[in-house]
Amino acid sequence: MLHQGLRRGELLLLTADCVRSGFDKKRQMLRHWINVRQDEYEDDDADEPIDPMYSKPSINTVHSVRQIPVSPVTAQLVQTYVENYRGRPSHPSLLNSYIGNPLATESLTRAFCKASHALPFAVRQELIDRCNKDSITPHALRPFNRVENQRGS
Repeated sequence: MLHQGLRRGELLLLTADCVRSGFDKKRQMLRHWINVRQDEYEDDDADEPIDPMYSKPSINTVHSVRQIPVSPVTAQLVQTYVENYRGRPSHPSLLNSYIGNPLATESLTRAFCKASHALPFAVRQELIDRCNKDSITPHALRPFNRVENQRGS
C-alpha cells in the first residue's frame, strides 16, 4: 500500500497471480507490474460470505484498470508470500483472513488498529506531533495523504 499507493479496496482486490512481467525491448530489461481491477475471477452467483460484517472490496469505477509498475524486489516479495505463506485457500485473493477466507475491508482496518496500538510510545508521540493522529490507517499510506500530512493539513 505504501510503496504502490494502493487504496484499501485495491489491495484487497489483488489476486495471487497479480504480478505480471514482460520484457521491455526499449529498455532491454524485465519489467513487473500489477493490474488493479475488479476481481476477474469473481462469481456473482457465489453464496454470501459466512461473516455478516463482510463487505466486498471494490474500486471507484468498476470497469477501470490501474496498471502499477512494481520493482523486482516487490515482485519477488509477493511471489515469496504466495509460495510460502498464503497457503492454498479456495479463492484467488492474495490476502487471507486467519481462517482462510478473502480478507475483508473491516479486518484490514482492525489489523491497522491493532498495529497502531502496538507501536512504541515514542513512535505514537511522533505521529501525534507530525500528523496530529495517534494511529495509522490504510488511507494514511496513500501518497497524497502523506504529502498533506507532512504539510500539517
